[in-house]
Amino acid sequence: MDPEGDMFQDSFDAGTVQMPGDNTIMMMEEFSINTTSDFQPKKTSPGFISAKKLYNENMSRHAKVKSPELNSKDESKKKSAEIELRKEVNPKNSNVLKQMDMKSKENQASAVEQKDSKEHTSKSGKDQLAKSGKDQIVIKIAKSVEVSESARLSSDDASIDLKSKEKILSNKNNKTRVDKQTNDNMIVPNKDRNSPKKKDIVSAKEYLDLNKQDNKISDEKNQDNSDSKSEDIVEDPACDLDKWGLPESILEQYQDKGISRMFSWQVECLRSDGVMQGGNLVYSAPTSAGKTLVAEILMMKRVIECGRKALLILPFVSLAREKMFHLQHVLSDTGIRVEGFMGSISPAGGIKVTDIAVATIEKANGIVNRLLEEGELHTVCCVVVDELHLLGDPSRGYLLELLLTKIRYVSHGQRDPEKSVQIIGMSATLPNLSDLSRWLNASLYTTNFRPVPLTELVKIGTTLLNTELVPVGSVLPGVKIPSDTDHLSWLSLETVLGGHSILIFCPIKSWVEKLAETLAKDFFYVGKPDLDDNDPVSCSIRSKLQEQLDGFKLSEVLEQLRRCPSGLDATLASTVRFGVGFHHAGLTTDERDILEGNFKAGVIRVLVATSTLSSGVNLPARRVILRCPMTYNGQLMDKLAYKQMVGRAGRKGVDSAGESILICKESEREKVRELVRGETEAVISCLAAGGNRLAASMKRAILEVIVSGAAKTREEVERYAQCTLLAAQIEREEENSILQCVEFLENNEFIRIQGGEGEDAHRYNATRLGMACLASSLAPDEGLTVFTELARARKQFVLENELHIIYLIVPIYAAVSWPKLDWMGFLSMWEGLSEDMRRVGHIVGVEERWIVRAMRGTIRSTDPKQRAA
Repeated sequence: MDPEGDMFQDSFDAGTVQMPGDNTIMMMEEFSINTTSDFQPKKTSPGFISAKKLYNENMSRHAKVKSPELNSKDESKKKSAEIELRKEVNPKNSNVLKQMDMKSKENQASAVEQKDSKEHTSKSGKDQLAKSGKDQIVIKIAKSVEVSESARLSSDDASIDLKSKEKILSNKNNKTRVDKQTNDNMIVPNKDRNSPKKKDIVSAKEYLDLNKQDNKISDEKNQDNSDSKSEDIVEDPACDLDKWGLPESILEQYQDKGISRMFSWQVECLRSDGVMQGGNLVYSAPTSAGKTLVAEILMMKRVIECGRKALLILPFVSLAREKMFHLQHVLSDTGIRVEGFMGSISPAGGIKVTDIAVATIEKANGIVNRLLEEGELHTVCCVVVDELHLLGDPSRGYLLELLLTKIRYVSHGQRDPEKSVQIIGMSATLPNLSDLSRWLNASLYTTNFRPVPLTELVKIGTTLLNTELVPVGSVLPGVKIPSDTDHLSWLSLETVLGGHSILIFCPIKSWVEKLAETLAKDFFYVGKPDLDDNDPVSCSIRSKLQEQLDGFKLSEVLEQLRRCPSGLDATLASTVRFGVGFHHAGLTTDERDILEGNFKAGVIRVLVATSTLSSGVNLPARRVILRCPMTYNGQLMDKLAYKQMVGRAGRKGVDSAGESILICKESEREKVRELVRGETEAVISCLAAGGNRLAASMKRAILEVIVSGAAKTREEVERYAQCTLLAAQIEREEENSILQCVEFLENNEFIRIQGGEGEDAHRYNATRLGMACLASSLAPDEGLTVFTELARARKQFVLENELHIIYLIVPIYAAVSWPKLDWMGFLSMWEGLSEDMRRVGHIVGVEERWIVRAMRGTIRSTDPKQRAA
């Protein structure tokens, strides 16, 4: 058995008592390693040497130890340099610096007095020893003390010119630094690697030195750039938040978050035609450019000035929770009530007791339907849609389109501006944004501004390529990691050594947890003390890794996770102790909040996540790695999803630069070329998907508008259809489709057509089935399936076991896993059921012959006709 594997496993199986020190890896000094999974605290073994101590011993073999005089001079120079730096950075604090100088002079005077007293004491001691005839060695020791004291005092007067030092360092860096765009220095240009005259490998020692110098220089350049940008922003007084009529309490909350000014593009967007007067707005900007602030200002101003409600729509529950807490904090002193409608969360009084509702797409659609039924849609003054490009999403896009269509339909006939609804849409960069703005009758604003520069790279093997797939460098690990075949561990370690955080995206949940465990194991391998390691480079990396990971804070994270209602997950316990966390839909809300908060705080340095984390959660990540260009079903990821993921790198206010790396195989080169270079796909109405999809979406659209009472006649239904995105894109109406949908709804008793004369001729009324379908947010086809199953259960219901009732209460959405069923396992499970349970299967339509055909692959599960055979 591999002893290193045992050490790793024993470390992971330990409890929190394993983490008493200030450093994660240094916990190995305080406890001995057993060969079993039981980990008992013991005294430190005398022969167990820490990595830091071992590194110091190795360095002492190759370098001379500096004298105390030089050390004291270095300290005095460092102090003088810090004082000069403070003067240059903040000249307004000159009075404070003068007081500090006076204090230092007083300290020097007291030191001189101590010197005189010590000189007097040492002289008297020497005379006494000489007179008494004691050993001359003691006299020599006294003289050495006297010399060291004089050297120390003389060093206090030493100073250094900080500007000249920086100039010398800058000239030196310009000669030695590798010229490249990325921030990490282990990427070596290929031209150097191909030239036999030049050194083609950068050692880890040189990397550490160069990285330290480059980071210092880049920080200085970024500071200069930020100063110049701030000077540009100062030119327009409207960039100040206090110029936009927001209450003082809101401004104070934004200032606490470090936001007091806007970018010039945000001001231009707010000044778009009619937007401040209630006109619709569609705008697009890159990730992390500050899109949300524009929508927040418009939404809060409308709520305060109009005294009506606002609806903020986000795609995921995690995003809605984060935005709800943010707005509750910003508006805490204004009396405006912010509530969330997501998952199973909703306030007791519903939308009536809410001023700003933060909701997911499904919940927002339900709110709009309820307001339409009650005739209270005019109580909403503003609807903000984040991620407007989700209109083209195959699974949820049609729902968002129907929601906005209903708002447009009601607002279209509304002439009173005090009852109109303003629509604000935020979107990623799309080629057909003009279609969306024309559909919503909105002003359009686009910008390519990004406050933090982003470098996009593709990694194939050890070669790094730009978005044109032209080689720009290579990955050269500074330390050998046996299990790191694709250099993921080194790329993560390299980022952590630089003092930054890294975000890694994987397509499926199982990959996420497995990769997190692998990274934690490799971090342990690199950071554990090694008695046989005499390489100063690896010892330096080991020591630096130990400094970057704070064991005490990581133990607090483990304790927080242990206090969750679900307890401490075993996999999280094994990875978090080494600064690695993971994030996916299988975690509880409490676990996600703990991991996200500690990742933002810099305690957890590596976070492995699924793609759902990429849509808007503001997590600090200097580097983002995409583990695979494919999705969970083996298809190439969407271009919008790719842009969302790489946009997490270099978030404003957290990093000065960002870097993304997409890892792929050589066989995937052409697909990746299309992904990173191709233009994002245009958003097309989900009502125009063709075939059965068109009919299903239109059925739901017409059913909702009839049941809600917004449209009662054929003319009103046609006018409603004209408000869809489909009508805006094809500029013609599919009249036959509308008639077919109405006929389907009537035949299946979702609606009734009431005959009459005059205005009441052919009025549409909803049945109880149609109202139930609308209340449950089910499409007509889904509602009809549920109704059929319930009707069948009324005739024959099995009470011998719980299987029948469980089948009836399981949501119909569970059918999305149909193509992924393991038919062999399903057949084995079926054969193992008891007779009464098989009776339930026969009642609901399960046939053994069909399962056998599916197991043999003779049925295409994606074909509805064969699925129903």
